[in-house]
Amino acid sequence: VVGRGYHAAPKINMAGRGSPALQKTGGAEAAHAYFQLSQCLAQLRRFEEALSAAREGVEKFPEDAALRFQLGHVCLRLGKKDEGLAHFEESVKLAPNDAAARARLGFGYARAGRLEDAIRECREAVKMDAQNDMARYSLGWALMEAGETEEAVQQFEKAVELNPEWDDNWLHLGLGRMALSCPSVVGRGYHAAPKINMAGRG
Repeated sequence: VVGRGYHAAPKINMAGRGSPALQKTGGAEAAHAYFQLSQCLAQLRRFEEALSAAREGVEKFPEDAALRFQLGHVCLRLGKKDEGLAHFEESVKLAPNDAAARARLGFGYARAGRLEDAIRECREAVKMDAQNDMARYSLGWALMEAGETEEAVQQFEKAVELNPEWDDNWLHLGLGRMALSCPSVVGRGYHAAPKINMAGRG
């Protein structure tokens, strides 16, 4: 049931995945360089340095949606929940028609415990682009956190169908199926599942 990805799921960095607008808004090479620098530092768990790089980038390129998201992501990693969510929200304002940007906002809300907001934003992302596997994955993750396991599994199944190459789609599909068949075993254990790094996926 769980299959590939459960025992050795990679640490995923999701910033910029599936979203041209987030990857390089306006084609600003320098802005993208700041984004990549912050992303790499975060992957090395040098979060304070990643925060500094993202802040400097946003100061110089305030209209870059990717940098806004990356700054929000690092803020969350450092426990700066309110600031992180504010940057996620600004990222969506800068790329309002980008389903991936909205899915990341929903995921950020879920990580912050704002599950109703998370599910709302992720549903909107799926509505905007039903073929975006990250929107499906993010909705599934939020639904699992809210205890809506059956619908969450349906979303993870769709995410796997759309992108079978990304191991984390399989991982959370497996966790969801386990929760359906053995709720007493999985239950609160789902919240201890591997924490996914949503900045720069792909």
